[in-house]
Amino acid sequence: MNNTFGIKRFSLVTGKDFQENWKWYGLQFLAMFGIIAVVLFLQSESIYRAIGREDQGALLVWACFLFFGFGIVFASTLMEPMRSKTKRTAYLMNPSSNLEKYVSRWLIVTVGYIIAFFVALWLADLLRVAIFSIRYPEGESNMISISRLTSADCNGNLLFYIKYHFGFLAGLFLFYQSICVLGSTFWEKASFVKTFAALTVIVWVFFLFVRWAILIFYTGLNHFGNVVEYMLYSVFGRNNEISGNNLMMVMTGVFVFFTLINWTIAFFRFRESEIIKRW
Repeated sequence: MNNTFGIKRFSLVTGKDFQENWKWYGLQFLAMFGIIAVVLFLQSESIYRAIGREDQGALLVWACFLFFGFGIVFASTLMEPMRSKTKRTAYLMNPSSNLEKYVSRWLIVTVGYIIAFFVALWLADLLRVAIFSIRYPEGESNMISISRLTSADCNGNLLFYIKYHFGFLAGLFLFYQSICVLGSTFWEKASFVKTFAALTVIVWVFFLFVRWAILIFYTGLNHFGNVVEYMLYSVFGRNNEISGNNLMMVMTGVFVFFTLINWTIAFFRFRESEIIKRW
């Protein structure tokens, strides 16, 4: 018998989660939908008043900010089933493996969030178009085209002119999201606030350490960018031109690598937390 991971048990665990928390998920979805709708409406209104037409690029930028912000907040709710004693007891009594519980929660706060966000964005944008078609009948209101993130429209307009930029920001989002997933395994209550505070301190300490390490060990290299360029030359060779695209490719790979590490550590923390709470 496979006691590590079973598809049937996993589906039962995930289904049980939705059955017990569908009201909470519904409220989260409605709150996300409401915020997206208000932001898109206010942004469109200000653009219409300024230039007399909508600006798809500006709406996409706001959509990206909202996607990033909601993503890291929702990732901080990984340990939601263990926030209270009653919920924790019921969750620990569930006859499923640690891996099944963790993957179930991980899918909900990552993949499930992405699906929910784009559904909420589509509904909010549909509402915006309906309202502005009536409010400004002489203007032209269109749905936001997500494809413009990486491919140009008929006028040659797009948000990320270089696809490496999109990959870099996608990797950065996954990295931050994984940090919040990991943080939730350390702090079950107010996880986002505590993770953000801890991350701020760690980043400041890291940059101070890097600065002093550069000053001590790298003679003539007194800027972080110089050291990064030096390391890239050691990878690509002195005869190869180091472009921004190469740098973004390397950084994207770094983000993905540490994202996988954070998710793995989060699983072990999840397993340890379950053992600790049992006792």
